[in-house]
Amino acid sequence: MPANDRLFYLLEQLDIPDLILLLRSALRANEGNWERCSRQQLINAASEKLRAAAGHSFINFFRDPHEFSYKQILIDVADKLNDKYYRGSGFYIGDRHSEAEIEAEIIRLFELKIKKWWEKLKDSEKEKVVYRINQTIEANIVRSIAQGP
Repeated sequence: MPANDRLFYLLEQLDIPDLILLLRSALRANEGNWERCSRQQLINAASEKLRAAAGHSFINFFRDPHEFSYKQILIDVADKLNDKYYRGSGFYIGDRHSEAEIEAEIIRLFELKIKKWWEKLKDSEKEKVVYRINQTIEANIVRSIAQGP
């Protein structure tokens, strides 16, 4: 298990309610009683679920649950966000780019895509999007408060 990779480092920055929210909301892992798990168990589960979601399901069958490298996940995301997808992002597993550099490029590419998408929306559509985002944020805050620390 690559317990020293950046994904584990980032997951270790989250507290228990955020790890549970990540598992349930982002990774749709509703099968576990996450409140009974230790923080380390939640970190391991989030790593496993994220790597499984990012990997090819057939190959995942033969992989250790934490074997799919975080850098490869980032490269795949950057490749897909790149407008020149057929050429890829220019990142490779063995290159000199750090995971943090690839994360920054993903954020930049995502912001460009969102900006283009937003500019195409009508004002009425923008209002609906903002309303839905605010509802989601408020629901997560209420859920977090209700679950407690």
